[in-house]
Amino acid sequence: MTKHAPPLPPGSKLACPRCGRPCTVRRGPRKGERPLTCGNTPKGLCANCAVTRWLKETPPLCDMLTDEGRWRIDGGPSAFLLPHVQRQFESLMRVGNCPVAPTEIDWPTIVVNWNKDEAGAETGEKTLDSAGAGE
Repeated sequence: MTKHAPPLPPGSKLACPRCGRPCTVRRGPRKGERPLTCGNTPKGLCANCAVTRWLKETPPLCDMLTDEGRWRIDGGPSAFLLPHVQRQFESLMRVGNCPVAPTEIDWPTIVVNWNKDEAGAETGEKTLDSAGAGE
């Protein structure tokens, strides 16, 4: 039998296990929230790391971004700094009834932390930013 972590009261402070950013527990997840949900247990990621995970792991988006670890778009993760890309993600959040406000997402932090794994270690993944186009 798997034991789940007990719920935490709203307002509890935690550190994101991926980036160390302080997080505040809000409430438990609600049905139909996408692409992100809020949790009330000591497990989970901050909004920035949750966005990163979602972008890296959600097909077909992840397949459109990379091909066997190589970026299909110029600039690699820096493309997420473009205002029109951010507006598209905001639209997705709005349609998905996402509990995270678009202003809570720090796109420069997402780009800087892109190559970290779930434990916060650098993965060594090569992006166009670190390897150059076509290498």
